[in-house]
Amino acid sequence: MFKHAGLLAVADALASPLSILDTHAGAGAYTLGPTGEWTAGIGRVWARADAGDADPALARYLAALRAAGATPPAASGPSRASYPGSPRLLLDAAGATGRWVGHEIDAGARSQLIAALGGDARTTVHATSAWDAVPDPTHTLIVVDPPYVTRQDWTDGADLIARLRAAAPEATAVLWYPIKSWSRPNLLLNRLRERAQPFIAVDLIVTPLELQRPQLAGSGLAVIGGPPSVGPRLASLATALLALLTTHGGRGSVRVTREPSP
Repeated sequence: MFKHAGLLAVADALASPLSILDTHAGAGAYTLGPTGEWTAGIGRVWARADAGDADPALARYLAALRAAGATPPAASGPSRASYPGSPRLLLDAAGATGRWVGHEIDAGARSQLIAALGGDARTTVHATSAWDAVPDPTHTLIVVDPPYVTRQDWTDGADLIARLRAAAPEATAVLWYPIKSWSRPNLLLNRLRERAQPFIAVDLIVTPLELQRPQLAGSGLAVIGGPPSVGPRLASLATALLALLTTHGGRGSVRVTREPSP
Protein backbone atom coordinates (compact mmCIF):
# COMPACT_ATOMS: atom_id res chain seq x y z
CA MET A 1 0.00 0.00 0.00
CA PHE A 2 2.68 2.52 0.96
CA LYS A 3 4.59 1.81 -2.23
CA HIS A 4 1.65 2.22 -4.59
CA ALA A 5 0.01 5.15 -2.82
CA GLY A 6 3.41 6.82 -2.57
CA LEU A 7 4.17 6.28 -6.25
CA LEU A 8 0.92 7.96 -7.21
CA ALA A 9 1.67 10.85 -4.85
CA VAL A 10 5.03 11.35 -6.54
CA ALA A 11 3.53 11.02 -10.04
CA ASP A 12 0.92 13.64 -9.21
CA ALA A 13 3.67 16.05 -8.10
CA LEU A 14 5.34 15.87 -11.51
CA ALA A 15 4.38 17.59 -14.74
CA SER A 16 2.14 15.53 -17.04
CA PRO A 17 2.51 13.71 -19.37
CA LEU A 18 4.98 11.36 -17.76
CA SER A 19 7.65 9.20 -19.36
CA ILE A 20 8.00 6.32 -16.90
CA LEU A 21 10.65 3.63 -16.59
CA ASP A 22 9.69 0.74 -14.29
CA THR A 23 12.85 -1.33 -13.84
CA HIS A 24 11.31 -4.34 -12.03
CA ALA A 25 7.77 -4.33 -13.35
CA GLY A 26 6.41 -7.65 -12.04
CA ALA A 27 3.18 -9.30 -13.13
CA GLY A 28 1.11 -6.13 -13.28
CA ALA A 29 -1.96 -7.59 -11.56
CA TYR A 30 -2.55 -10.05 -8.75
CA THR A 31 -5.29 -12.32 -7.49
CA LEU A 32 -5.61 -12.24 -3.71
CA GLY A 33 -6.78 -15.35 -1.93
CA PRO A 34 -9.08 -15.32 1.11
CA THR A 35 -6.04 -15.16 3.42
CA GLY A 36 -2.53 -13.76 3.19
CA GLU A 37 -0.39 -10.77 4.10
CA TRP A 38 -2.64 -8.48 2.07
CA THR A 39 -5.34 -8.81 4.74
CA ALA A 40 -3.16 -6.79 7.14
CA GLY A 41 -2.67 -4.06 4.53
CA ILE A 42 -5.16 -3.16 1.83
CA GLY A 43 -7.63 -5.59 3.44
CA ARG A 44 -7.81 -3.42 6.55
CA VAL A 45 -8.28 -0.27 4.52
CA TRP A 46 -10.94 -1.83 2.32
CA ALA A 47 -12.82 -2.65 5.51
CA ARG A 48 -12.85 1.01 6.55
CA ALA A 49 -15.40 3.09 4.67
CA ASP A 50 -13.79 6.26 6.02
CA ALA A 51 -10.18 5.32 5.18
CA GLY A 52 -9.96 7.83 2.35
CA ASP A 53 -10.70 10.67 4.76
CA ALA A 54 -7.36 10.17 6.51
CA ASP A 55 -5.14 11.71 3.82
CA PRO A 56 -5.51 13.12 0.28
CA ALA A 57 -2.82 10.80 -1.15
CA LEU A 58 -4.58 7.80 0.40
CA ALA A 59 -7.92 8.90 -1.07
CA ARG A 60 -6.23 9.31 -4.46
CA TYR A 61 -4.80 5.79 -4.26
CA LEU A 62 -8.14 4.22 -3.32
CA ALA A 63 -9.79 6.01 -6.26
CA ALA A 64 -7.07 4.68 -8.57
CA LEU A 65 -7.73 1.15 -7.32
CA ARG A 66 -11.40 1.49 -8.14
CA ALA A 67 -10.61 2.89 -11.58
CA ALA A 68 -8.29 -0.06 -12.24
CA GLY A 69 -11.04 -2.54 -11.34
CA ALA A 70 -9.65 -3.67 -7.99
CA THR A 71 -12.20 -5.76 -6.13
CA PRO A 72 -12.18 -6.35 -2.36
CA PRO A 73 -13.38 -9.67 -0.97
CA ALA A 74 -17.10 -10.20 -0.52
CA ALA A 75 -18.52 -9.23 2.85
CA SER A 76 -19.56 -12.81 3.54
CA GLY A 77 -17.69 -15.96 2.66
CA PRO A 78 -14.26 -16.41 1.05
CA SER A 79 -13.56 -14.85 -2.32
CA ARG A 80 -10.66 -13.96 -4.57
CA ALA A 81 -9.89 -10.27 -4.74
CA SER A 82 -8.01 -8.62 -7.60
CA TYR A 83 -5.34 -5.99 -7.16
CA PRO A 84 -3.40 -3.96 -9.78
CA GLY A 85 0.38 -3.68 -9.62
CA SER A 86 2.39 -0.50 -10.06
CA PRO A 87 2.51 -0.67 -13.91
CA ARG A 88 -1.25 -0.31 -14.24
CA LEU A 89 -1.51 2.37 -11.56
CA LEU A 90 1.37 4.37 -12.99
CA LEU A 91 0.07 4.08 -16.54
CA ASP A 92 -3.22 5.59 -15.44
CA ALA A 93 -1.25 8.48 -13.89
CA ALA A 94 0.98 9.03 -16.93
CA GLY A 95 -1.53 11.02 -18.94
CA ALA A 96 -3.12 10.41 -22.32
CA THR A 97 0.12 11.11 -24.16
CA GLY A 98 2.43 9.67 -21.52
CA ARG A 99 4.34 6.44 -21.87
CA TRP A 100 5.41 3.55 -19.68
CA VAL A 101 8.44 1.33 -20.28
CA GLY A 102 8.98 -1.73 -18.10
CA HIS A 103 11.54 -4.48 -17.66
CA GLU A 104 10.55 -7.99 -16.53
CA ILE A 105 12.99 -10.83 -17.08
CA ASP A 106 10.79 -13.63 -15.71
CA ALA A 107 8.81 -15.10 -18.62
CA GLY A 108 5.75 -16.03 -16.60
CA ALA A 109 5.48 -12.66 -14.90
CA ARG A 110 6.13 -10.90 -18.20
CA SER A 111 3.28 -12.76 -19.89
CA GLN A 112 0.92 -11.75 -17.07
CA LEU A 113 2.18 -8.17 -17.27
CA ILE A 114 1.48 -7.91 -20.99
CA ALA A 115 -2.03 -9.24 -20.41
CA ALA A 116 -2.61 -6.84 -17.52
CA LEU A 117 -1.60 -3.86 -19.67
CA GLY A 118 -4.19 -4.90 -22.24
CA GLY A 119 -2.24 -3.88 -25.33
CA ASP A 120 -2.14 -0.21 -24.36
CA ALA A 121 -0.19 1.60 -27.09
CA ARG A 122 1.57 3.75 -24.49
CA THR A 123 3.42 0.74 -23.07
CA THR A 124 6.61 -1.15 -23.93
CA VAL A 125 7.69 -4.32 -22.11
CA HIS A 126 11.31 -5.48 -22.30
CA ALA A 127 12.38 -9.04 -21.55
CA THR A 128 15.80 -7.87 -20.39
CA SER A 129 17.09 -7.45 -16.86
CA ALA A 130 16.57 -4.14 -15.13
CA TRP A 131 20.32 -3.93 -14.64
CA ASP A 132 20.63 -3.77 -18.45
CA ALA A 133 18.15 -0.91 -18.79
CA VAL A 134 19.33 1.64 -21.34
CA PRO A 135 19.50 5.21 -19.98
CA ASP A 136 16.98 7.48 -21.70
CA PRO A 137 17.13 11.27 -21.30
CA THR A 138 13.38 11.54 -21.91
CA HIS A 139 12.38 9.67 -18.74
CA THR A 140 10.72 11.88 -16.12
CA LEU A 141 9.91 9.17 -13.53
CA ILE A 142 12.09 6.15 -12.77
CA VAL A 143 10.77 3.40 -10.47
CA VAL A 144 13.22 0.91 -8.98
CA ASP A 145 12.02 -2.06 -6.91
CA PRO A 146 14.68 -4.81 -6.84
CA PRO A 147 13.92 -8.28 -5.45
CA TYR A 148 16.17 -7.72 -2.40
CA VAL A 149 17.16 -11.38 -2.38
CA THR A 150 20.84 -10.66 -1.74
CA ARG A 151 22.74 -7.95 0.09
CA GLN A 152 24.05 -6.81 -3.30
CA ASP A 153 20.53 -5.83 -4.38
CA TRP A 154 20.57 -3.06 -1.77
CA THR A 155 23.58 -1.31 -3.25
CA ASP A 156 22.81 -2.22 -6.87
CA GLY A 157 19.48 -0.38 -6.71
CA ALA A 158 21.22 2.84 -5.71
CA ASP A 159 23.87 2.34 -8.39
CA LEU A 160 21.18 1.76 -11.02
CA ILE A 161 19.47 5.01 -10.11
CA ALA A 162 22.75 6.90 -10.34
CA ARG A 163 23.42 5.42 -13.80
CA LEU A 164 19.94 6.15 -15.15
CA ARG A 165 19.81 9.68 -13.76
CA ALA A 166 23.19 10.46 -15.26
CA ALA A 167 21.40 10.32 -18.61
CA ALA A 168 18.20 11.96 -17.33
CA PRO A 169 19.35 14.32 -14.56
CA GLU A 170 15.95 16.03 -14.40
CA ALA A 171 14.15 12.74 -13.77
CA THR A 172 12.67 11.86 -10.41
CA ALA A 173 13.49 8.35 -9.18
CA VAL A 174 11.59 6.36 -6.56
CA LEU A 175 13.23 3.43 -4.80
CA TRP A 176 11.07 1.12 -2.68
CA TYR A 177 12.62 -1.16 -0.05
CA PRO A 178 11.38 -3.61 2.59
CA ILE A 179 12.22 -3.16 6.26
CA LYS A 180 12.88 -6.01 8.71
CA SER A 181 15.69 -4.18 10.52
CA TRP A 182 17.50 -0.88 10.00
CA SER A 183 20.82 -2.32 8.83
CA ARG A 184 20.12 -2.79 5.12
CA PRO A 185 17.87 0.24 4.61
CA ASN A 186 20.63 2.34 6.19
CA LEU A 187 23.13 0.67 3.85
CA LEU A 188 20.96 1.65 0.88
CA LEU A 189 20.64 5.27 1.98
CA ASN A 190 24.38 5.49 2.57
CA ARG A 191 24.93 4.19 -0.95
CA LEU A 192 22.73 6.94 -2.34
CA ARG A 193 24.86 9.46 -0.44
CA GLU A 194 28.03 7.94 -1.85
CA ARG A 195 26.61 8.23 -5.36
CA ALA A 196 25.70 11.90 -4.76
CA GLN A 197 21.98 11.31 -5.23
CA PRO A 198 19.91 13.87 -3.27
CA PHE A 199 16.96 12.12 -1.64
CA ILE A 200 14.20 12.21 0.89
CA ALA A 201 13.34 8.84 2.42
CA VAL A 202 10.18 8.07 4.37
CA ASP A 203 10.04 4.83 6.34
CA LEU A 204 6.80 3.37 7.67
CA ILE A 205 7.11 0.82 10.49
CA VAL A 206 3.84 -0.89 11.48
CA THR A 207 5.26 -3.79 13.52
CA PRO A 208 7.99 -3.34 16.18
CA LEU A 209 11.40 -4.19 14.73
CA GLU A 210 12.53 -5.81 17.96
CA LEU A 211 10.10 -8.69 17.38
CA GLN A 212 12.37 -9.88 14.53
CA ARG A 213 9.58 -11.63 12.63
CA PRO A 214 10.15 -13.14 9.16
CA GLN A 215 7.41 -10.91 7.74
CA LEU A 216 7.98 -7.28 6.89
CA ALA A 217 7.88 -4.80 9.74
CA GLY A 218 7.37 -2.01 7.25
CA SER A 219 8.76 -0.46 4.10
CA GLY A 220 10.36 2.70 2.84
CA LEU A 221 10.34 4.98 -0.18
CA ALA A 222 13.37 7.02 -1.19
CA VAL A 223 12.64 9.77 -3.70
CA ILE A 224 15.69 11.03 -5.55
CA GLY A 225 15.61 14.43 -7.20
CA GLY A 226 11.92 15.01 -6.66
CA PRO A 227 10.13 18.34 -6.13
CA PRO A 228 10.03 19.76 -2.57
CA SER A 229 6.33 18.95 -2.17
CA VAL A 230 7.01 15.20 -2.29
CA GLY A 231 8.50 14.89 1.18
CA PRO A 232 5.53 16.34 3.09
CA ARG A 233 3.09 14.36 0.92
CA LEU A 234 4.81 11.05 1.71
CA ALA A 235 5.21 11.85 5.41
CA SER A 236 1.50 12.68 5.66
CA LEU A 237 0.58 9.49 3.80
CA ALA A 238 2.83 7.36 6.03
CA THR A 239 1.32 8.91 9.16
CA ALA A 240 -2.21 8.17 7.94
CA LEU A 241 -1.30 4.55 7.09
CA LEU A 242 0.41 4.17 10.47
CA ALA A 243 -2.87 4.90 12.23
CA LEU A 244 -4.69 2.37 10.05
CA LEU A 245 -2.16 -0.46 9.93
CA THR A 246 -0.05 -0.42 13.07
CA THR A 247 0.04 -3.58 15.21
CA HIS A 248 1.02 -4.51 18.77
CA GLY A 249 -0.64 -1.66 20.59
CA GLY A 250 0.29 1.02 18.12
CA ARG A 251 4.03 0.54 18.47
CA GLY A 252 4.84 1.79 14.99
CA SER A 253 6.71 4.81 13.68
CA VAL A 254 7.45 7.04 10.73
CA ARG A 255 11.06 8.06 10.00
CA VAL A 256 12.01 10.83 7.57
CA THR A 257 15.59 11.18 6.30
CA ARG A 258 16.72 13.96 4.00
CA GLU A 259 20.01 14.22 2.10
CA PRO A 260 21.48 16.72 2.00
CA SER A 261 20.25 17.31 5.52
CA PRO A 262 18.70 20.73 6.23
